[in-house]
Amino acid sequence: MARQGRTRQGINKATGYIRQMFKWAVAEELVKPDQLVALTALAPLRYGAVNAAESPAREALAKDLVDATLPFL
Repeated sequence: MARQGRTRQGINKATGYIRQMFKWAVAEELVKPDQLVALTALAPLRYGAVNAAESPAREALAKDLVDATLPFL
């Protein structure tokens, strides 16, 4: 996934979705439980441990933009 340009956070999120799919498949008796156990042993990627890019930092919205939006919420 890193070679495809995904960020570390995106890779961790995708592997979480894969775990959820396998959990569902075990509940539906489509997959053996030992496969889910093996997936849960997979640790998330840690900062600096892989050559995957980091997600860019998010910036706060300008206060005037927030104030202009509040009447519509």
